[in-house]
Amino acid sequence: MTQTGRVTEVTDRGIKISVVRETACGESCASCSAKCALKDQSVMAEYMPGIKKGDAVIFEMPASKVLFAAFLVYITPLLVLLAAYSAAVFAGAGEAASAAVGVVCMAVWFVVIHYLDKRLRRFYKHTIVSRIEGDG
Repeated sequence: MTQTGRVTEVTDRGIKISVVRETACGESCASCSAKCALKDQSVMAEYMPGIKKGDAVIFEMPASKVLFAAFLVYITPLLVLLAAYSAAVFAGAGEAASAAVGVVCMAVWFVVIHYLDKRLRRFYKHTIVSRIEGDG
């Protein structure tokens, strides 16, 4: 996955890049409902010599890491919901109680994902491919 962004901070821990998520917009400005009122998202990239604050850069993350993150956030909560619901039904709980158990377990899983996110940030660092010459 390759994107462009602007460097907002350079530290010894890495480079902070501000980027507007392209997926938040439509395919063109005419189809975008946000009308460019989207907030920029910040990502961290590995340090690269020669990059300074204000530079426009192209950065990337391997597709395997992006797909794994999407799996964690979108698929595993559904699996947890279904597993908890099935376990509750198998244990003899009624349909409403089983659904409640499934929803509670899914909510707990979202809390787990939130804390995993903080621990896995270094695994999900982006790599700067190049600096864009000119205004970018």
